[in-house]
Amino acid sequence: MSSSQSFQAPLSCNALLQNTTDVEWIINWSNGTTSTYKYDAFYNDTVGLNKTIVGIGKIVAGRYTGALAITTYVLFNLGLNDCATTTGVASMSGPSNLIIIP
Repeated sequence: MSSSQSFQAPLSCNALLQNTTDVEWIINWSNGTTSTYKYDAFYNDTVGLNKTIVGIGKIVAGRYTGALAITTYVLFNLGLNDCATTTGVASMSGPSNLIIIP
């Protein structure tokens, strides 16, 4: 089973500096089913302008309901200095990994 996503979340500059609870991600699987994943996100600074986010939670609806899940995201070249500008941080990107534990 595979999933290819463009993940979007409404985050503020402050949220990039502190842990976040009750994040919801609707996962669209390649067979047409979905999973609703709710998790808490923990932020860690890594080398340079990169940030690692670890999400720990559960699949609460759809395929794999009741399973534990762990995600990791790596955000590259994060311009936190952009938080002080009028436009702010417009976008971030990087690889992610999702592990579902039945």
